[in-house]
Amino acid sequence: MNRRPGPFAVLLIAACAIVLGSRAAASEVIAVPYGDSAMPPTETFYWQGQNSKAVLLLIPGGEGHLNLSPTQTDVRPEFYQTLKRLSAGAETDGTFDVVLFSNPAPLLYNPHAYPSSRASNDHLSRIASVIRFYKEKTGKPVWLMGHSNGAVSVTEYLRYEARLGQPRQIAGLIVSGARDVAYFDATPLNLPILFLHHRKDGCRDSPLASSIGNFQKVEALNRARTSFVIVETGSGESGSPCESGYHMYHDAGPEVAAALRMFMVQFSR
Repeated sequence: MNRRPGPFAVLLIAACAIVLGSRAAASEVIAVPYGDSAMPPTETFYWQGQNSKAVLLLIPGGEGHLNLSPTQTDVRPEFYQTLKRLSAGAETDGTFDVVLFSNPAPLLYNPHAYPSSRASNDHLSRIASVIRFYKEKTGKPVWLMGHSNGAVSVTEYLRYEARLGQPRQIAGLIVSGARDVAYFDATPLNLPILFLHHRKDGCRDSPLASSIGNFQKVEALNRARTSFVIVETGSGESGSPCESGYHMYHDAGPEVAAALRMFMVQFSR
């Protein structure tokens, strides 16, 4: 005979559901070995999802250096918390692991010139070593995401792989708020690529028109899915338009996380 749970049991079940639905992802700083023992490792921050299908590896913008500490258990800036949504929270079901990449030394930044440090062999081979490390650690495919200056890193990484003649190591690519010096050459592509940009992005070095131009070029070259999402929600801030506000998806976290999840889930089965 079926019996309905009493009031106390109902409350207990509901409380457990809330706890499980909002359970924080396991998180830690992981130093990924690089080269010989004299070379500094690549510091990464890792959020582990509960039901992960894939790993999202972010190459950040700015100088690309996050000042991580070994005992750190979270990374507080809003943009990184937006990505954390993919690994924890009821709305994502912990679908992805999320990794933040921190270059050992700040990458030189000149808003009026090509940021050549993003194309250096040291930087690109570090990205490759981190991709290999997390593929082995998790047994899952790795997606590569670059935001702002980080978009330069990921487009350069595609050329780096091609120069080495290696099989493609990544499952897909996210190009977000891209610098206008990030570019794709005429090499045919065959991997899912999502372009993401805020309609009101006020950073003069990351114009929406430049991202649209890259998207149109890639759409013609790519045999796999190429999509463009223009972020509409969010708000501005009083700081630098290249370091805050719409460029960093301020107050647009739910929309950005949903767009990333919707695209990546299709190709992470």
